[in-house]
Amino acid sequence: MKNISAKIKESRIKKGLSQSELAEKLYITKQSISKYENSNSIPSKDIMEKLEEILEINLIDEEKSKILIIKRKYWIFVSLLATLLILVIVSLSVVNSKLHKSYDELEKAYNLVVSSNILDYSGVFISYEGEFETSPEDMRFYVDMAFTNPTSAPFSFDSDLVTVHIKLNDQSEVLELTSISENEHYLPEGSTFRTSMAYYLTASQINSIEWFEIYYGDMFVGKETLSVD
Repeated sequence: MKNISAKIKESRIKKGLSQSELAEKLYITKQSISKYENSNSIPSKDIMEKLEEILEINLIDEEKSKILIIKRKYWIFVSLLATLLILVIVSLSVVNSKLHKSYDELEKAYNLVVSSNILDYSGVFISYEGEFETSPEDMRFYVDMAFTNPTSAPFSFDSDLVTVHIKLNDQSEVLELTSISENEHYLPEGSTFRTSMAYYLTASQINSIEWFEIYYGDMFVGKETLSVD
């Protein structure tokens, strides 16, 4: 399909009209005709109607077709852009879902370790046995622990490395206590050692324990929360 500029020029020549003669019939300047034919300007609707009448051609429908093609291309572009955006959002959602799933799995694994109170210290399993004892009479606090060595290397248990962090109901500060138990124990391969660690507390402190945590060196072993009436 020829564009409007070429159609105006071709029809004018077929009619044997110069640019000046056509401009005179339209009551416009020759320069305006030149601009129309060189695609430097688009005729107004009124001028198009007069050109159609004088040159016996159809310009308005062609312009509408041209606009329709432009609109069609625009909507194709918009559709493609929207599709691409949807694909990006879906891809990001899938990646986020996978990351969230991986995080959930790691969190579950960590919670399982913490809930079972078992941790690995250089290949040796150290666990809080879930049992403790308070003795206000002799002002002592006891926690039971177990050490299992599945490695081929020997392990020496040192009671000085076992500490408890105790939070009292009436205090914001957390107490850090070293065990009064003097105990060292050699664990050969495949052996398990169980022991009860003792700590000094006053009778009032023993009766107001909110929670306590157990550490071997700088490694967290277990936590117990008490319900105090």
